[in-house]
Amino acid sequence: MARETETDRQTGANPDIESMVDLVADNVKLRAEIERLKRKLKRAESLADSDPLCPLLNRRAFVRELEREVLLADRHNDALSVLYIDLDDFKRVNDKHGHEAGDEVLVAVAKILKAGVRRSDIVGRIGGDEFAIVLIRSNPEQTLARVETMRETLNAASDTMYGVTASIGAVARAEGASASQILKAADDAMFADKNKQKTD
Repeated sequence: MARETETDRQTGANPDIESMVDLVADNVKLRAEIERLKRKLKRAESLADSDPLCPLLNRRAFVRELEREVLLADRHNDALSVLYIDLDDFKRVNDKHGHEAGDEVLVAVAKILKAGVRRSDIVGRIGGDEFAIVLIRSNPEQTLARVETMRETLNAASDTMYGVTASIGAVARAEGASASQILKAADDAMFADKNKQKTD
């Protein structure tokens, strides 16, 4: 225990109490700094998961979330579907109107896709003009209805997006299939849809 000096006795100061007050003040400052750093880390993590252009998850974050949802769906035997969306003739927009116009189209598509799903669903931009969606607890009938609504909305907005349309592939989770297998199957389904549109 600190020894009380003559000055302390005269002023009524107590070194032990003052030390404790200083410790409490330091502790409060330290806690505030920790909270500030936590918020900063959360912002950094959010930026690391976000696409730099569109208000969506980037490929890395999307695949991570898809893997998590596949594991949950397997555990609870829940329905789960994945959509793979590719813009048709998108290169033409960049070539004819410039990359700024292309960026406008990507942002518009991202907003349409985000608005067309539930808050629990997961939407990501996984390539230049490629997007993917995880529909949580969505059976094949619900998924098909969602795809058709999404296609209609994208086609309706085509005139404001330099004539861009989209090909959409959809697959339901197969028992035992990994996230990468499901995403690949959705990609294959998208190419089948693209080829079908070319022949129609």
